[in-house]
Amino acid sequence: MPLENEKIEVEEEKETEMPNVEELLKILLDVNLEQNRQTVHLLMNYMNDIEENFFSVLEELDTVKAQLAQVQQTAQTKEVRHTLADLMQNLQGQANHLQEQIHSVKTRLNEKAAQLVRNFKNQGVTALNHVCEFLGVKENLTEIRESLLQSAKEMQSSMDKIDQVAGELRAAKTHAKNVGRAMVGKEAQEVAQPKEKGFFYQMKRPYQAMQDFCLKNAGKIEKDIHKIENLEQRVGKIADGKKTAGVEKLSDKQEKPSIMEKLQSMKEKQTGQQKTAPMAEMAKKQEAAL
Repeated sequence: MPLENEKIEVEEEKETEMPNVEELLKILLDVNLEQNRQTVHLLMNYMNDIEENFFSVLEELDTVKAQLAQVQQTAQTKEVRHTLADLMQNLQGQANHLQEQIHSVKTRLNEKAAQLVRNFKNQGVTALNHVCEFLGVKENLTEIRESLLQSAKEMQSSMDKIDQVAGELRAAKTHAKNVGRAMVGKEAQEVAQPKEKGFFYQMKRPYQAMQDFCLKNAGKIEKDIHKIENLEQRVGKIADGKKTAGVEKLSDKQEKPSIMEKLQSMKEKQTGQQKTAPMAEMAKKQEAAL
């Protein structure tokens, strides 16, 4: 049953922390259920990528925390420091939430894989007819995608707040300068534009990196979900076609008389003809006599 047009390409990784999944993948390879094996790998690879991204984002977050700690404590910067610290805590919380979700999905997946392996050993290859449905691959991918989109939304909100704080701080500084300029008769200056590589730009980097990662992977997951759905539809149509063909064959068998039935019918016709022949002969003799 080739379905090459919908083949999902994935890079394979060892699932050493999930021995049941690893054993299931080996079984799928042995029984030549390649498409199912690749689909399970797809989910695992997304989860591994998200976990790896946590480390890089959190490392960058530590860097900006150190930069924030170096900001001079003044009445003007106190509120700014407090706001940025809250936003960093929010980023940490989003990363922790995704990490907990991934851990939960992996735990459930490993437990279900163990059940499939047991079923396969007891029932044979028929126990693997609906591997991806049983593991909930599409549902888990959808759940992860929704979480990524929500995290991207949170990151945008945080960056908007950073821009707002930066704008207010620039406006306050410009106002203070303009007060002095007004006292000496100089024209007021306009609020300066944000520096591309300035302090607040650096503060936004981990949020931007997290948002880029979430949106990129959410888009990839959506495409792969569509591929999985297309595969399911095509497999369903093939299964329906086989069922319909089976019903038609059964109907044909029921409609066509058996050999015994044909023989019985022929005997009945012959008997009827034998009974009818003498009667016809007698009728002819009576007509001749008249």
